[in-house]
Amino acid sequence: MPSAKTEATELSVAFGLLGYTDPTARPFTEVEEKFEGTLIPEKHQAYIEEYTRPRNQPLYSRMLNVGANLRLRYPLFSNLTSLRWSGPERQAATIATARDLQAVNVPISVKAESRVVGNPSPYNIFISTPQGSAQARGTRSWYLESALGQYQAYYGYIREITDNLSLPEDVGVFEQSRNKAPLRTALRAMVLNPQQKETEERLYLEMCHTAASGAARIFNENLATSLDSRTRGSVLERIAKMFFRMNAVGYVLCGIDGRSDFAVLVPDLTSWLREWEFGEIQSSPDLTRGQSVVDFSVICRHKTRGDEYNAQFHAEVRWSHGRFSSVEGKLYKEFDWVDLPFFETIF
Repeated sequence: MPSAKTEATELSVAFGLLGYTDPTARPFTEVEEKFEGTLIPEKHQAYIEEYTRPRNQPLYSRMLNVGANLRLRYPLFSNLTSLRWSGPERQAATIATARDLQAVNVPISVKAESRVVGNPSPYNIFISTPQGSAQARGTRSWYLESALGQYQAYYGYIREITDNLSLPEDVGVFEQSRNKAPLRTALRAMVLNPQQKETEERLYLEMCHTAASGAARIFNENLATSLDSRTRGSVLERIAKMFFRMNAVGYVLCGIDGRSDFAVLVPDLTSWLREWEFGEIQSSPDLTRGQSVVDFSVICRHKTRGDEYNAQFHAEVRWSHGRFSSVEGKLYKEFDWVDLPFFETIF
């Protein structure tokens, strides 16, 4: 479920698009019509309360200005009288584009102060995407997939210093049991002595680095196999969706990127494929980091001019809520959206 901050950034852009200079000054009876019934009274009141919080108010004012700039600089929005807010709706897993707003049939995605491209699972980054297969749910721990021996060694040591807690010896059996709460509780309560801490950190780092190396190898092997098969086209489309947030329909992407307000037109995938193609796509582990990090280089080449753009990304693989919780994978970009030569900059 979206956070109050996420919803407030989306609604601030929406009010700016609608020409409001103070989104808290209008009654809901007026606002309801402008949002075509997609904003309910409870959400409107929650937004007003969130918008006026001193800590976040500068951010929301800035996002309001992003919407106002879109109205000013994108001709289709210049006389906008209403729009739809779809942020709270849960979208299908196969949809790469976050459609937070829709105005005159144009989808709008809002990103505020985030380098995150997406939050797919490690399995979907390193296996499903380079294979061109459907996005998977409920997969087993990525550490079992990419660093089994090192995960076993780390788990075994933690099991030992927490007096076993009647836990199974095999980490795979432990993962299948899904009874991880006693171990996490014991870890939070423990104060490790210097020798224990040194051993724990060493085993953890070995597991993370092995997992990063394994993930990069798995991605590269899957991609090489797919590109030499009949699924090549669908795999490259999946790469475009995962890394560049492109989909079947073009849309506006706007918000704050780095230190700058921005808005770009993201092309539909078919249009992009007419003019652009992928060059080399490569992943490699970053073994200087204290967790599992995999770097990506994705070269895009214009088909007629021949000029190239090397888009750099990295994925961070880690436990989402402390040791032995579920493993997440977040994909980050190392560039600004306006840097991409195939995205049209609005501002």
